[in-house]
Amino acid sequence: MSRWSLLILPLALLACEEKTSNKLTLGTKAVDCALSVNDLAGTSWVIERINPDKSTEPDKATRLQFNEEDGRLVGKYNVGSLSDMYDYPCEIKGDELVCREGEPHVKDFCQAVLTGGGACTDEVISALVPDATPEQIAEGVKEATANVEKYKNGDQWDQFVLNNNNLGNKLRGILYAKVDTRSCKLRITDNYLTVYNAKKIEDSNPVGTNLFVSTEDELLWEHCSNDDDLMALPSEETPKDAPQTQIQWAAGDTVHYHFLGKDAFEPAEGCTYSYDTWLNAEPLSKDNAATEAEFKGKAMAKHHFTHTYNEPGINVLMMTRYKTCGGKKETVETACNLVKVN
Repeated sequence: MSRWSLLILPLALLACEEKTSNKLTLGTKAVDCALSVNDLAGTSWVIERINPDKSTEPDKATRLQFNEEDGRLVGKYNVGSLSDMYDYPCEIKGDELVCREGEPHVKDFCQAVLTGGGACTDEVISALVPDATPEQIAEGVKEATANVEKYKNGDQWDQFVLNNNNLGNKLRGILYAKVDTRSCKLRITDNYLTVYNAKKIEDSNPVGTNLFVSTEDELLWEHCSNDDDLMALPSEETPKDAPQTQIQWAAGDTVHYHFLGKDAFEPAEGCTYSYDTWLNAEPLSKDNAATEAEFKGKAMAKHHFTHTYNEPGINVLMMTRYKTCGGKKETVETACNLVKVN
């Protein structure tokens, strides 16, 4: 996880809403709402932000997309993050979707139970992570038990307990999605699970409970896997030594972006490189070719482009990189960089 990607945008919570029929009333006209949690595959959603004047507008900063993968519905959700994207496999329970983030992390749950004074049995873990397989439970319990024994009675035991038995130890995200029949939008509840004093605790993430609206805008749904090698620099010249990215910029400055990862300086023979760029999750440019250059007497795939920021604010630029070898194009990674414009 990146060093800055967990900056979360503050979001107003919606008041509790009473259930109505499956029709949406606009003025005096009743409109059927055909939206169902059974038909969400291939749809994208963004949070409906509430402004100070009580008006609302879609906000792509918190976004959720549903896709069918191997016969199962999976949500891609950024939890309000600037650069992270997480997979949330979902299951339908009546009129609600329950989506749990990533893998079960049995070891972490078991360590939390043990350091909180509980017994980490198969039954306990099955209740905490109901989607874990018997094999995952057995392996996780084994690893956690060995880890606890390693630290127990040692000089790091108190810190180990503190790390594993606290309310801020977010062990897993859990998301609930229901159709709000009054507005024909999705009502999303963003929670997390932890274990404290051997008891399961479920609490709200900062996003909280909000309405999400459908969008067909092209947005980035990739996780930033590299926040080190995409540099914001003041010059178009490729730096000869390891530079420090510049974070603070003035409005109107031209920012030179350089990708300085190892494979740029050591490109695979016979392969070409290209990239797409995204600004704050929206497409900026597509199909940019890395140029052939020379660096210290060796071949280099130069990824360089510029962008001018005219408005103050925090901006995240992301680069999805591709490698084409023998006519076959494949995605390499998504890199990201944050700048603050004054």
